[in-house]
Amino acid sequence: DNQYDEIIKKAILNHNKNEIDSNVTEERELLHCKIIRDADKLDIYKVILIDSLETTYPLDKYPKESVSKSVKEEFIQNRIVTHSNVKTCVDLLVAEIAFVFDINYLYSLEKINNEKYLEKIVDKFDAKDQQTINDLKELKNIAEKYIEEKIKEGKKCLKNY
Repeated sequence: DNQYDEIIKKAILNHNKNEIDSNVTEERELLHCKIIRDADKLDIYKVILIDSLETTYPLDKYPKESVSKSVKEEFIQNRIVTHSNVKTCVDLLVAEIAFVFDINYLYSLEKINNEKYLEKIVDKFDAKDQQTINDLKELKNIAEKYIEEKIKEGKKCLKNY
């Protein structure tokens, strides 16, 4: 049966884009796009916590790097990080933490909050540079505050496209 092929196709095509394509307007398509986007982000957080850091990040560089100015600015504005701004391994980490700003459902934010994903991810990285440590702590706190505010709002679906 191919009645769901278009919904599945659009959900897959939009799962890792900066935003859902504007041509996705049908309610069921949007629903599935949002669910898949959230699941993808939760999966990425889980992989970061389960896998060794070397799988994703060249650790010989990480302790010596800092957060790029453009990445930090986007993050502070509660925006996902533009891929072209990611220049370092630390930027990649920050971009992944910034996924919280593109979560669609309250359930997903509650899972991130209850499982302490962001705290565990930042703690897993053993940065040596004091500025990097400070930046990661600051950005984690911004993200956690964002999560707390959205949970207090209590809307089942947090984003409208």
